[in-house]
Parts: sequence; structure tokens; C-alpha cells
Amino acid sequence: CNENYKLTISDTQVQVINGANSFSIEYGDKYREMEILMSSKCNGEVVIESTKQNAAFIGIFGGDANDRITVGSDSGGTNGLDSIYASVTVKGGQGEDSLYLDDSGYESGYREANLESGTLSGLLNEEFAVNSTNTVSYAGFENVSLYLSNKGNTLNITSTAAHSYTRVIGGDSVDKIFVDSTQGTLDIHGGDANDEIHMYGLGENTTATVYGNKGNDTLNVDGSGGLSEGEVNTFDNTTLRWSGGEGADTINTRFTSYGNSFLDIFEDNFDNVNTLNIECSNVSASILSRENFLANVHDDSSNTSGVERINLDGIWNETTNRYDASARIDRIIINLNGGNNSVYFDDTFSFTQVNGGEDDDGKLLMISKKLIDKGASN
Repeated sequence: CNENYKLTISDTQVQVINGANSFSIEYGDKYREMEILMSSKCNGEVVIESTKQNAAFIGIFGGDANDRITVGSDSGGTNGLDSIYASVTVKGGQGEDSLYLDDSGYESGYREANLESGTLSGLLNEEFAVNSTNTVSYAGFENVSLYLSNKGNTLNITSTAAHSYTRVIGGDSVDKIFVDSTQGTLDIHGGDANDEIHMYGLGENTTATVYGNKGNDTLNVDGSGGLSEGEVNTFDNTTLRWSGGEGADTINTRFTSYGNSFLDIFEDNFDNVNTLNIECSNVSASILSRENFLANVHDDSSNTSGVERINLDGIWNETTNRYDASARIDRIIINLNGGNNSVYFDDTFSFTQVNGGEDDDGKLLMISKKLIDKGASN
């Protein structure tokens, strides 16, 4: 070929567009399975908009070019993934391949789905389908994007594809997204409603970024693995980034007193009240508060100690001799819980309240008078 091409599957028709040339293929009800081999050296695009009800399987196999495959709506179309009655298998090739799983056209109500390292389930049509369970199975894609419907969704992410960049884009109604682990970079974009993002772990040496966007959004972060004490941190050697967007947002997180992890708060400087709640596991904590971060230093006698750190993004202003943050937190509440705990204040980036735990809390030390100037309490 001399130009890129696009192939669209819609009900009983396959349409092919290659530059100025186009043609269509009609296939009848007796054909229940379809395979497409993208063997051209030109970049190709395949869109599965809808299938007939007795379809059983569609397989798409990428070639050497940079291919794009869309399952569901295309460019703001009206078809959700429920318009597909077949199981779908898609495999990328040698190029920079992208997979779009688009349910944004779905209009019939609340949705619940599961995303694993190579499978999406719960969104294809199974009520009238030949197969009792229809899934999208995928492999070999550098980029994976999932667009949720505008009718409210619960999405359970048990993992993402290895070495991939995965995006999840929420809809206009309330979305609840649960993340157990990842194998690559993950971005989550909330919609216009009061969304909930529940983070229970990330893959080692990975980064996840969550954008709340509009609405009063909640980020729950818990790396304890369900344990109130013990050497566990399911965010060890990871970075989680949060931008709450417009609305009064809440971050609920936990210090497990184990491992190295980072929670970065950035680009959230809207005129709303944002709250940071920190729950400590029943293990001794040594917490340091400064103008641009809070850190749980696991061994305050060691320069190489593990640390759980919450960072407020920004830059140092040489003129004012202050830190100009790109985000804002209006209230911090720290619950120390069990263990012999120490809290050191060199400065704060918000009103701060510290609640002691059940055991002896060794120190509550104010190092700087800036604490009083910023209206923090403890």
C-alpha cells in the first residue's frame, strides 16, 4: 500500500477505506467467526463497532506497522461495548500499537467491569450472545485506553498489561475504580461527578497518576494488604500522583511503616477545601512535617532509612523565600494508632491535627515557629 487504511466492522458489513479507494463486504448469518490479519506495511486501523447477535469470535492480528484497534464506539459514536455479541481477541505486532476499548456510547444504565493484565470482562453483550461469557483478550499493545460509560461504573483493575501505558477515562456519572496492582504506567481520569478511586497496590518501580477532574472526589490509598501491623507495603518502590481538580477533594491514606513509597499531590490549587487524612498502622511511626512534604521515616537514626513520603508539588520562590505549591491541602488529620510514635514539626503545609494512639507516643516536637504562623494545631 501507499497510504494508511481503515477497516470498520458494523453488524453484517465490513468497510475498507484505503486513501481515495473504499469498498464494503456483506457477510451473512452463517459466518459466525472472523479473523483479520493486518499484514500491510502501512499503518492500519480496525474498528469493531457492532456485530450480529449470532457472532461468536473476532480475531485481529497486527503486523509490522503502527496499528490502532478500537473495540466499541469510534470518534464519539453511539455504540457501546454491549453492541458486540462475540468474544474478541486482539494482538499487536512489531510496531507501536494502540488499543482503544470504548464504552462511552453505552446509554442503558450502571456498568461493572473487570480489567486484568490481558482481559476486559463484563462489558460485551452476553444476554443474547452465543457465548455464555464474552471478553476482550489482548496482548502486545504498548498503549491501552479504556473509556467508561456516562451512566456510572465500577471498574476492578487486578493488573495492567506488562510494560504498557494504560489509561482509564471515566464518564459523567459517579465512577468507582479499584486498583489492586499494575505492571506498567497507569493514568486514571475521573469525570464530572463525585468519583472514588481506591488504590490497594502498584507493581514495583511503576507510576500511577490519578486526575479527579470535576466533582468532590475521593482517593483512598491503603498499602497494608489488609494487615493492621507487619512488614508490608504494597506500594513499595512506587510513585502515586494525585491531582484532585475542581471540587472539595479528600485523600485517605495509610502509613504502614515499611518500604519506600511516594504520594505526590500536584496541580490542584482550586478554591475548594481539600482534606488529607493519614491513618497509621499499629507500628511505631516517626513522622516529619515540613513546608512541602510529610514523611514517615522508619528509622530516624539512619540516613538510608525507608520512608513513606507525601509531597506537595511546587517550586521554591527566591523572591519570597517560600515554597510556591501547585496544589493545596486545607486540612491534615494524622491518627497515630498503636506503637510508640514521634512527630517532628519543622513546618507544615496546612492546618494539622494529630491524634495520639493507644501506646506511649514518645515525642511531639515543634522545631520551627512557622508552625504557629500557619495556624496548625496538634
